[in-house]
Amino acid sequence: MMKLRILGINCAYTKVGPVAQMLAESLEACGQWAKEVDGMETTVETVHLADVMRGFTTPVQGLILEHMKEAAKKLLAADVVLFATPVFWGMPSPLFMQFLVDITPYEFDGDFPLRGKVAGVIAHCDEDGCGQVVNAVLGPLRHFGFATPPHGDFWRNRTGARFSEGKWQENDHTHVLAPNLVEMALAFKKSPPEWR
Repeated sequence: MMKLRILGINCAYTKVGPVAQMLAESLEACGQWAKEVDGMETTVETVHLADVMRGFTTPVQGLILEHMKEAAKKLLAADVVLFATPVFWGMPSPLFMQFLVDITPYEFDGDFPLRGKVAGVIAHCDEDGCGQVVNAVLGPLRHFGFATPPHGDFWRNRTGARFSEGKWQENDHTHVLAPNLVEMALAFKKSPPEWR
């Protein structure tokens, strides 16, 4: 039986609050979808970057720094990686940005070991900037080799959600996000693409 590994990366400074809650809901929905649709054995884990990150670092060619080794091991083993970040001044959290710096050695040798892993992005803001952050984050993730499905991202504006068209930001985001992430990962497992 195939096994699906789903990893959530909480890029917020806390393990509670709207970012952590949206991530937990989404991870639960991904796990449920995989079990209901395919009966697949699924593991779901969360890495809280606030527990992992150790200040600002500079990437060293071919070297994953000691504080990142456990998180990097989980990242390499995952089939689906769901990133969740708060928005600070129209930008992703500094934890997320440092995380990208710390995994940069994965692109130095040109092997791109993250190629073909399925990624999703969740952003939460108090006023504005979520859409901008999601778009800014997807570019580097795709460069690392992550694949993203249609509707593989979601954002919520805390103060503006009630004004969103049809109040879509107040609705349950997991009914589209989770199935699309899981379905893409299952398709890749059943028929692995020949990436270039």
